[in-house]
Formats: sequence, structure tokens, C-alpha cells
Amino acid sequence: MFEGKAELLNTENFKSTRDAVSRLNTREGHVACPEGFCVVFSQRADRYYFVYRRDRQEKVIDLFSLEEWMPPSGWLAARESFFGTLSLERRGFLGEKQLKILFDEGWSKLQFSDESLWTIEHTSYLCEEGEEAKFEGKVGLLRKDEFTSVRDALLRLNSSEGHLACPEGFCVVFSQRRNQYFILYRRDKKALAFWLVGLADSTVEDTLYCVCVCCLILLCSNFATELRVPTVLRGMCQCFEKCRNQT
Repeated sequence: MFEGKAELLNTENFKSTRDAVSRLNTREGHVACPEGFCVVFSQRADRYYFVYRRDRQEKVIDLFSLEEWMPPSGWLAARESFFGTLSLERRGFLGEKQLKILFDEGWSKLQFSDESLWTIEHTSYLCEEGEEAKFEGKVGLLRKDEFTSVRDALLRLNSSEGHLACPEGFCVVFSQRRNQYFILYRRDKKALAFWLVGLADSTVEDTLYCVCVCCLILLCSNFATELRVPTVLRGMCQCFEKCRNQT
């Protein structure tokens, strides 16, 4: 499936995605892979994975036709009801193409969770009014005319419409009572959300190459269930830590 499209790293020297990412982030790795993407075989998972440099996102999408991934019907209307008319480059760091592919099997499974995906414990003060630059272009802002408090936002995000509207799993809300912005994140998205807005206890690393459950592409399978979205910006994927430990 990948032959003729991407080079396979030497299976004797690279035995996992962790090995590949670590060595590709060296000077030698940068010289060895000028195209910015390649394939690695994970012996532990017994699968092939695609690893790419952060500036090669569009190439990856086009090369493997990821734009053909179809999101659920009604997603755009739900998105606009929460975030306003789409001008995604202005409202958040994900473009429409990237958002569409986020509606994958993992997203679908979360709909059947026994616990609330969004809770008050998974929120944090972000900044004051007038300091919007802290999150603009990084995290989407919920409509101020529709969402006036953190609790109101959490209630609606925990609905089926909310799950459809915010597949990336984090957003910002403006509290009218406090005149402050707060970041809200799904329980599985804290690391990325904190990293994006520069909160002090972010645990996400900034690397040139990264690989995660949301951007790994299982190449040697005819099934879409293993497909994950490349949503890399500024060198970071959505579930870096989780995937690094698994593969």
C-alpha cells in the first residue's frame, strides 16, 4: 500500500515508532529523510506506521487521499452553532479538512462513554479579556452570544450535538460574569490543550517529528477503523504521550 509512495526505514535498525521519532529528530535523521515522511514497522504492534514531519501534513493528506474520509451528517451545522460561521483559520488551528477526518472510530466510541467527557475538573482559567492572542489561531472560541459561562458550555458540550461540534476535544469559553476566558478540554485532551495555549503544567513535548493515535496511518490494512487524523501544528499531535508508550 505504501510502496512507491514512502520509504520504509531499515527494519533491523528501527523496531518501533519511538525509535524512528527519536532518530529522525537528530541531525543525521534530518539529512537522511529530506522528504519529511517515511514508514516504520513496529515489531511490538506487528504493523506498519507512517511517520511525518510537521510541515508535511498536507502532503500526507493528499498522498493517501485522507480527504475522502466522510464525517457524520450535520457536523458542519453543529460546528457553526457552537463556534459561529466557519472561518477556521481564524477561529482555531484546525482547517475544515482536518476537522472532517477527526470523526474516526475513536471519536465514535466516546459517544458511548459511561462518564461525562467534559467536566468542571477539566477546565482552567486562561486569560483576561483583551488577551485573546493567547489562544487565537490555536483553539476555537465558543460563540459569546450562545455560551456565557463555563457550566453552560460544559452542559452543551456533553450533548450529542456538542460531541459533533467539537471533535478536537478542547475549546475556549468567555465567562461574562468574570470577564475572563477559560479553556475546556475533554478528559483525554489535557496535554495538547495545555501545550497549545502555553499553560505551565503542559506535559506535551515539542519535537520536529511526532507520532500519535490521531495521526498514525495504518498502511497495511484495507479497513478504515485504524485510520487516524493528521492534526499536527507547530510540531505537536493530539495523543503523543499515549501513542509513544503503546508503540
